[in-house]
Amino acid sequence: MEAVSIFFVFFIYIWVRLALGHHKTPDMIDKKKYQKGIKLIENKKYENAKEFFDEKVKENPKSAMALMYRANCHYYLGNMYQSIFDAQKSTTLQTALFESYFLLGKIYFERKDYEMAAEEYEKAVWYSREQNIDALRLRGLCYYYLGEINKAKYSFQNALKKGDEESNFYLLKIERNEKHTI
Repeated sequence: MEAVSIFFVFFIYIWVRLALGHHKTPDMIDKKKYQKGIKLIENKKYENAKEFFDEKVKENPKSAMALMYRANCHYYLGNMYQSIFDAQKSTTLQTALFESYFLLGKIYFERKDYEMAAEEYEKAVWYSREQNIDALRLRGLCYYYLGEINKAKYSFQNALKKGDEESNFYLLKIERNEKHTI
């Protein structure tokens, strides 16, 4: 009888938390607040999205999510230094925001700074709990270009396990001992 009453109280507790929205993380709440700007980015209206996120950052300068989205806008508009600044600032405000690390990795990779890119992709892989296939593959490419073949193979194999066929291409290249060029 005690077990049933404890279960009943626990059930009511869970139901109340769900009904009041306590199950939502701050990231989930922010993404809902920023939905308009996210849609603008998805529709490739980067200037409008940047203006939207400029306003959101003014309203809440400590919003890592707003800074991360504004960093993406700057990236697509070609403002690399501003993109790096916003992405780095967002990581200082919220260290577990893997999208910021991924963006930083992408910028450094494009600049052929593979060591810095590998560091950022390491963080992106860590904070995405090794679930982001692109971060796994790109981390592998960085290690490949740095000559760290075992680390590259490990990343490519993990990405391949998650369904990334492009990683299989790089694994085959490594097996054949060929150097890949972009």
